[in-house]
Amino acid sequence: MTLSGHGGAITTCIFTRDGKRAISASWDHSVRVWDLHTGAQLHALQGHKGAVSSLHLFPDDQHLVSVSWDH
Repeated sequence: MTLSGHGGAITTCIFTRDGKRAISASWDHSVRVWDLHTGAQLHALQGHKGAVSSLHLFPDDQHLVSVSWDH
């Protein structure tokens, strides 16, 4: 399956513990959440002014931290 939506290179990708979702970050300043069963994009998180370089998903799979080159 190909997940399309980012406008720049993917810098990192993580997965929920249940394996149902992937979360990707990109040079396009966004974080995207994907349903791995359907391939659908569930959320496009915007707001960074630089490339998103790292992601951390908390153990509850409900809270996410993103790190960007925008400081």
